[in-house]
This record gives sequence, C-alpha cells and structure tokens, in this order.
Amino acid sequence: MEMKKNIVYFILLIALAAFWFGMKTREQNKGRQAKVNRNRLVFEHFQKEDIAFIEMELPGERIYLELKGHDWCFQDNHLPANNHYVDMLLKCFETLTYGDYVSSSVEDHYLYRLDSKSRLVVLRDRNEREITRLYIGKPGENYRTAFFRQGDSADVYHTVTDFFITTNRPTWYDRQIWNVPESAVQFIVLKDGQREIRLSSTDSKWMDHLGRPCDAKAIHQILNLQAGDAYETCQQELKQTGSMVLDLGVNKMTLHLYREGQTTKARRQSTPDLTYVLSENILAPFFDGKNTDQENH
Repeated sequence: MEMKKNIVYFILLIALAAFWFGMKTREQNKGRQAKVNRNRLVFEHFQKEDIAFIEMELPGERIYLELKGHDWCFQDNHLPANNHYVDMLLKCFETLTYGDYVSSSVEDHYLYRLDSKSRLVVLRDRNEREITRLYIGKPGENYRTAFFRQGDSADVYHTVTDFFITTNRPTWYDRQIWNVPESAVQFIVLKDGQREIRLSSTDSKWMDHLGRPCDAKAIHQILNLQAGDAYETCQQELKQTGSMVLDLGVNKMTLHLYREGQTTKARRQSTPDLTYVLSENILAPFFDGKNTDQENH
C-alpha cells in the first residue's frame, strides 16, 4: 500500500514539475517576445552593395552566384543570372523584420521546416567572408509569410516576408535572350527549315523581302525576346531547324532554333552553353502569313 502511495506521489511530482517548466518556458518566451520589437529589422545595417556572393540551398538544387561588375552570374559557368530575381532576394533581406517569436527549441525546428528541409541563403562579401546565413522554413498562413531562423541561433520567428516566393523560382538563369532597340537593327533574317525571310525597316515600318508589311507586335517580340525557361545545356545534342539573325551593321546577333514537336528551344551563338525554352514558335507569325496586314491586300 505504501508503495502505491509513493508511486502516486511520484507521478504527481512529475506532473507538477512539467507544469512548472511549461509555465516557466511560456513566461520566458513572453519575456523574449517583449524584448523584440516585431517591426524591428533583422539586418539593421544591411547594404546590398556589400554583397558579392550568394549561396542557396533550395529543394533539389544548390546555386552559387557571383557579382561581376553590375551583373550577377553563376559562379561555376559564368552564365548570366536573373538580376531582377537577385534584387528581389536582397530586398527581402533588407526589409526582413522579426515578427513574432515562436520557439527556441531545436527539437521543434522540424515543425517549421527549419531542420534539414529548410531553404538556406548565405551572403558573402567581396572577400568571400560570410555576412549572414538565413534559414527559411515553411510559409505561415499564406505564402507571403514564413518561419525563419538566423545563423547558429535556435530562435524561430514568424513574419511577413516574400522569402518563400522569392526562393521558389523555376530557374535563376536570365531568361532575357536580348533586348535590342529597333533603331539599332538594319535588317532581320529568319530561317525556318529551307524557307528564309528578310525583314527591313523604312521610316519605322517593317516589311519583308516581298514588300509585305509586318505586324509591329511580332517585330517587338523578336527585338525584346524572352524565354519561358532556361537551363545549362550540358552538351545536349539538338537538331537545328531554324535561326534568327539581327544585323546591327557593326556586328550580328544570332539565335539558333530547335523545334521539337510543340516545343521550340534556342541557343545564342555567343552563349552556346545556355539553352532557352521559348513559350511559343516565334517564327510562326512570319512564315504562316500572320504578320501580313490583310487590310492592305
């Protein structure tokens, strides 16, 4: 009987200790939250001009970017990165606030996807010294919020930020193939298989070699050409089916086209290690006769 009483007392003692520990932890967390202004910037002295290297560990890929002059590129192959995406990423660092304190328990990190499944972004200066290391967890109530922790700290915060969206890109390669002023182009040569069309401009009016007017929207798309996707070629063999040449007088800009079913891929002659995937067949408006102003015929 005495043993049963001791067991009951022991269980009650454990329950009281757990309750006391829980209350103590809750009070500590409240005190910690009170010390942190939720609108306080995490990186109060952040200067994006100090950043020269970016390392990202994202789902299924690792990305290493380096600043060359004013443009970002991939560190291993020096192919151009999307400057706009990088600017948005650095803006997230610049505007990141603490928001709400959540936990300091390492055991809880998996609840917020801040364990081995987190997204990691490391910023370094021109001497490759680490400036900060940020772990980005799962989004909160929507994709414009996220849980995060910084460096070696176990503290977890939940705040309003675009980090989750910004690090969820289909590609970090620059999808802008080229952006050429119309006034700089003397003529354009398009090839689709054995067919060839030469386009020239007179008084800002483009016509083909048969004297037929061209659709201004189709010309604008050619001169401001952007892909739907881009990836490193890795020596992939493609059968060329067409080409596009912009003659600028002093030099030429050439794009090789590879039609595969409903998909058109492209490679610039100047950067053959980068393959673009076009969202549509850019030659179709010209070779299918859709560029002709029907009202004039």
